[in-house]
Amino acid sequence: MKNQRSLIVSAVCASVLFVFASSIFAGNKVNFSGTWLLDASRVEAGAEGPRMSLDKMVVIQKDDTLSTEKFMSSDMMGEMQIPETVTLDGKECVSETQWGGTRHATAAWSEDGKVLTIKSLMKMNWNGEDVEMHASEVWSLEKDSVLKMETMREGPMGVMENVMYFNKSQE
Repeated sequence: MKNQRSLIVSAVCASVLFVFASSIFAGNKVNFSGTWLLDASRVEAGAEGPRMSLDKMVVIQKDDTLSTEKFMSSDMMGEMQIPETVTLDGKECVSETQWGGTRHATAAWSEDGKVLTIKSLMKMNWNGEDVEMHASEVWSLEKDSVLKMETMREGPMGVMENVMYFNKSQE
């Protein structure tokens, strides 16, 4: 009887310890902070690239906020910097865009905290016509120094999907 009671106590203690350890490690989420440079060598040959090229990102992730400064270029619009901020608590963030519209964005973590998905809706007026563009970005790390970003954009000009890889700068 005494051995059986010791066995039960041991099993209960092990279960409590497992739950406690799981909750500690489950709270660890990837931190994407850093300066990220597009890895042109990993762009698929023949793939239709974005109409606007994302060459560099500066990311600051602190507490429940992800702020990015995206450095982009296009033949039609030249070079530009686009700041974006989203909270990481699942709440919608609304911000003004450079084009006079609004961006409605939400972010969600995967269950293991290793993948971040940002979904957004941009609303703007283009030449007197209301336009909406839906987008999603799925961020994950390969090792600690490669950011993989899978993007999908859907708007008046159709759907564009890309996978881009960024190397972490040592700056």
